[in-house]
Amino acid sequence: MPFAGIARVSPWRALIPLALASAVYYGALTYLVSRLGTDLEVVINAIRRVNTVLAVAAGLLVLVIVIWIVLRRRRSRPPPVARAFHLERFRDYLALEAGNSRHTVESYLRDITRLAEYATSRGAKAPEQLAAPQLREFIYFLKDLGLAPTTIRRQISAIRTYFKFLVGEGLATRDPSERIESPKRWRTLPAVLTVAEIDKLLAAPNTDEPLAIRDRALLEFAYATGARVSELVALKLQDILFEDGVARVFGKGAKERLVPVGRERWARCRCTRERSGPRSIAVKPEAFCS
Repeated sequence: MPFAGIARVSPWRALIPLALASAVYYGALTYLVSRLGTDLEVVINAIRRVNTVLAVAAGLLVLVIVIWIVLRRRRSRPPPVARAFHLERFRDYLALEAGNSRHTVESYLRDITRLAEYATSRGAKAPEQLAAPQLREFIYFLKDLGLAPTTIRRQISAIRTYFKFLVGEGLATRDPSERIESPKRWRTLPAVLTVAEIDKLLAAPNTDEPLAIRDRALLEFAYATGARVSELVALKLQDILFEDGVARVFGKGAKERLVPVGRERWARCRCTRERSGPRSIAVKPEAFCS
């Protein structure tokens, strides 16, 4: 419906008030005719007066709707920066063509809005006026703000996606983001446990209980091999080759690799599974002799 398109509302929302108004109008006419009787001239004059009142009311209603539409479109109109940098079209591209999630769309749009505001403050009025040096200055500006390297890498990813969109839509003739690099050199070393903390962690399970012995085994294995948690929980008894001092683990992408366990420490480790119950596991105490 044209009205729905102008008002930027769904068609069914525009049809509901029209249907209600029609039902009230024809219901009122039916009631009026039934009360006035069979005198045709009286009925016609009454209907004429009713239609005059309704016409005035409809005119006032149309005026109110027009004012509401104008105010709604003014409020929804993007700011000049958003129009100059095609942010609305970029959002539609991310959501509809690229099929990104709502979170990704919001994050990328926020990142490019920050770029647009920075570029505008530096005198750039459109994205095609940005070159690789300006983008590098923007990246270092983000670093000076104290943003984490992961946030800056996401910002760079958003910039690359943005210029890919501009070139694909014919809004830009070149992609200056091809010459910028992600800040890999800004990565920091991961935090690790100290030797005292490792000893305290390994001594935490009470080895008088079978399940605690199992927990100690998992901690010992994780510390000895550096296996991921996902690899650790998927480990089976037959994957541990005691005689060879190695274990078979399956990492990301179901890739198999052999990791050394330490023959001297694990040579006497023996675990047996006994079905004393539906889900019971019995572990011999001598399995984890140090």
